[in-house]
Amino acid sequence: FYTLDGTEPSSSSTLYTGPFELAEDAILKAIAVKEDYVDSQITETVYTFDIDTAGPVLVASDLLNGTQLKLVFDEPLNPSSVATLNNYTAEPFAEIISAELQNDQLSVIVQFDSIAENAPYTLFVSGIEDSLGNVMAPSSVEFIYIPPSIEEGLTGYWRFDEMNGSVANDATPFGFHG
Repeated sequence: FYTLDGTEPSSSSTLYTGPFELAEDAILKAIAVKEDYVDSQITETVYTFDIDTAGPVLVASDLLNGTQLKLVFDEPLNPSSVATLNNYTAEPFAEIISAELQNDQLSVIVQFDSIAENAPYTLFVSGIEDSLGNVMAPSSVEFIYIPPSIEEGLTGYWRFDEMNGSVANDATPFGFHG
């Protein structure tokens, strides 16, 4: 016989007839009872489930060039929700032609048809799911594409507002990173 709420089991508790599933935290207490025998000692096991119910959070963004915006999330994403273009809207309007989940399962490259130079944009993102199916809260990022000015003797141009604090990508065609 057993209980799942931490109370002491007795012969009037639920009879154990075989394996069962738990869907939430439980304190399992069990006892063996048989007529004309002494009851067993009560055994106790605590089951705790840390179930992820939070959707992914957009934690960083980086405009890679005049057509690609990298989004970084805090947990692995569901690829089909990432690829659903209706989950992204740019204002002012900029046509989004693809959204591709990267190998790290955290980063998404949003590909635009084109972005106007020196114009502020806001990308609204919603409907993205984590690998467990939890949906993100709607979020947005602001960005401006400022084309690099290549001056004679320039060997690198780094933006230091990439937000994640690790790597600043060279905005010139030379491919240096710092």
